Amino acid sequence: AVFGSLNKRLAARGEALTATALELGSGVIVLTALAPLLPAVVPALAGTLFEWPTPRDAALLVTLALACTLLPFSLSFVALRHISAFSAQLAINLEPIYAIVLAALLLGEQRELTVQFYAGVAVIIAAVSLQPFVGRPRAIAASAGA
Repeated sequence: AVFGSLNKRLAARGEALTATALELGSGVIVLTALAPLLPAVVPALAGTLFEWPTPRDAALLVTLALACTLLPFSLSFVALRHISAFSAQLAINLEPIYAIVLAALLLGEQRELTVQFYAGVAVIIAAVSLQPFVGRPRAIAASAGA
């Protein structure tokens, strides 16, 4: 919530790609600095921290980084110029549904799609769909002392 609110303020006056580079770049730096501490926190991760990817894996990583991280992040930043931070966060709640539907369609991973899953999907879709109608701005009445 804080991240979305801060991005909303930054989106009004900043460039999307610059802000994206700063935010994601600082995340890379912080996580890289914390990586050596990870085995102390999670002993199962002890061992080699970095392994060079094969050329195919490197190409896939670059594709995922650009197409599935950088581009959507930048586009969502631009979208914040036109919608509220609350509406953006509501739309982000659909991401798990996209992921599960894609996993079912592309990977055949639908074994655990129970009635509870469909009920949860219905709640999320209803919340996202009804928000524009329920969350309309209300006129603020003029104060009596003014």
